[in-house]
Amino acid sequence: MCHLNKILLIITGLTLSANNSFAVSTTDLTQGITPAGLVAELIDTSASNIIYRNIRYTGTNRAAGLFNRGLSDGLGIDRGIILSSGRISNAKGPNKCYKTTSINEQNGDRNLNAIGGDTYDAAVLEFDFVPNGDLLEFNYVFASEEYNEWVGSRFNDVFGFFLDGKNIALIPNTSTPVAINSVNTTSNSAYFRDNNYPHPWTMLEYNNNPCQAGSPTSFGTEFDGFTTVLTATATVTPGKTYHIKLAVADRGDYSLDSAVFIQGKSFMTIVPPSAVTLISPTGTISDNTPTYTWNAISTATHYQLIVKNALGNVLINQRYAATDTQCASGTGTCSITPNIGLVDGNYQWSIQTSNQSGNGPLSNTMAFTINTLPLGATLVSPNGTLSENQRLTYTWNAVPTATKYLLKVTDATGLVVNQWYSATQASCANGSGTCSITSDIEIAEGNAQWWIQTANSSGNGPLSDGMVFTIELPPPPVVTTCNLYAVNDEKLNDSNFFVVEPENNTVIKLGARYLGYDIEALDADPRTKQLYAASGKDAESDAGILYKVDSSNGTLTEVGHIILDDGSEVIDISGISFNPDTNRLWGWAQGKGLFQANVETLPNTLAQLKLASKKKFEGLTWNNDGTALYLAQNNQVLRYDGIEITPLCTTLAGGKIEALEMTLDGSLLLTKDGDNVIYTFDPTHINNDGTCPIEAANLPATSYEDIEGMAWICITK
Repeated sequence: MCHLNKILLIITGLTLSANNSFAVSTTDLTQGITPAGLVAELIDTSASNIIYRNIRYTGTNRAAGLFNRGLSDGLGIDRGIILSSGRISNAKGPNKCYKTTSINEQNGDRNLNAIGGDTYDAAVLEFDFVPNGDLLEFNYVFASEEYNEWVGSRFNDVFGFFLDGKNIALIPNTSTPVAINSVNTTSNSAYFRDNNYPHPWTMLEYNNNPCQAGSPTSFGTEFDGFTTVLTATATVTPGKTYHIKLAVADRGDYSLDSAVFIQGKSFMTIVPPSAVTLISPTGTISDNTPTYTWNAISTATHYQLIVKNALGNVLINQRYAATDTQCASGTGTCSITPNIGLVDGNYQWSIQTSNQSGNGPLSNTMAFTINTLPLGATLVSPNGTLSENQRLTYTWNAVPTATKYLLKVTDATGLVVNQWYSATQASCANGSGTCSITSDIEIAEGNAQWWIQTANSSGNGPLSDGMVFTIELPPPPVVTTCNLYAVNDEKLNDSNFFVVEPENNTVIKLGARYLGYDIEALDADPRTKQLYAASGKDAESDAGILYKVDSSNGTLTEVGHIILDDGSEVIDISGISFNPDTNRLWGWAQGKGLFQANVETLPNTLAQLKLASKKKFEGLTWNNDGTALYLAQNNQVLRYDGIEITPLCTTLAGGKIEALEMTLDGSLLLTKDGDNVIYTFDPTHINNDGTCPIEAANLPATSYEDIEGMAWICITK
């Protein structure tokens, strides 16, 4: 290129060196690569349908070679061969100069000269080949330092691919050769990639100024511009020998490098594609607009779908691009759903492949039948044994063409469900997945069976196979409810019964106040849950009387006096408790001691004095296994083990302890005189200082401040 007085800048391995972090790399013919190796990179003999021979290269060995990792530089081609009018190593980025040049002092090429002027430093790779197909093609990118400042000049570099002397490096769908003046920022710009490096605008500065590395450009290569990936194509005759010349050169002078990148393994001839293998539809289907599926053919670009009815009439004859059939990659399966409805009946279909080379063979035919009546449903559940019989959910697999379903259920009593549901009601309107209906009909215990029948606007489908299930209802759940019954002392000897219901968070008074009765003790028979109460010495009429208490209204029924086995009568009972192991009633008679009685035979039998004592105790209660009896004395809790009474723990604050009661979980309930709080603690875990670890029980608050007796009654249903 004779750019007037343009001075050449020769790039060597030492000039304008930069840290090359870009991906493209090159290997020229000085590094062990041969011209035959270039052609071997260009042509895959196992897939290209090409035989080649008579390889010849003309030019300096540094102007031809291999490249790879071009995609990272934005070239659009990852690997292949490169021919350059300079050194191929100058292709490496980053772009660090606007006038990169290597002078090889080589001749030009006559074919390139014929394009428009004398050429220099030509790099030419040529060989003969015999195609097996009838369409030759290969992919390439042309790049140059001439961009953009020398666009429009008559002095810019040239390249060409000469098939038997005819240049086939053309702009797509034209007869115009690809060149700097024909592909740039203003001409055919869709095929151009701008990578311009800043340059001076006067000739003096352009020639004299050195390049300054560091101005970033859009792409990683050194070249100031390049084409998109283009495809050279030509019609050829299978079996005929052709000569191809791939050439690039400087034009007008040796200044500024250009190169052509040719994609590896892309030099091939196209043969018509082979026949496809059909997959579906086949057999009986229920879709009037079926999807046609077949295995992709790697070399096919188009597929012709042909569908005929039973009379042989062609109903569909449509050509589709491979991109439209979801198999542009040439692998996997292709599929298309024509928007043409077919009526019920028998059909045959086939596929014919094609590509740039022509039509492939027609596939074998595949038959299918359309029946739009829905198929039978497949039941899922219920089956097996169920432990519930209300609001059962019936589930089955959806049938694509069914719009409604009949649910039939029989049990020991006969047909109990016979109901149609829409697919929407069954939550399967899209015809996929599962359908389900929850029925309010209760199913009797024992064996039952159910079915589903499908239907749509064309009619009823078949009744499904029946599915058997069995209802075995579990016994009702065991529920234990515990309430605390208690008696409160008012004034000297008036008594009020009440019940604390934790489950309802309520406190309920039972009956009227008993004036002058002085009820001091309360407990319940663990077997019958019958409440018993006993009066103290301050009773106005009958002291030391044992009563039965109606737990619903607090009504008292007299049992009688307690007579000890020494013949003496008990007149002051301060506490009673049933032993849960023996079911015998134990009580404390003030001034006499601990006694045991059988309430079933009272008052006709004597009570046994188990421990004689003049001491005063209150609030008796047995533990849950009947091995320890707890008593209260002032602010102290004591324990009787069947032999002796020993201290257990002490409550530090508050009034004296009035009542004790054992709960199911082994905790002791405790009340104090003048205190309306019911306390609790674990009698098996006493504080190290000997105090009782009491805390407020999780019970509804009461207004009673002198609770004399308690009975914890638990009923299991």
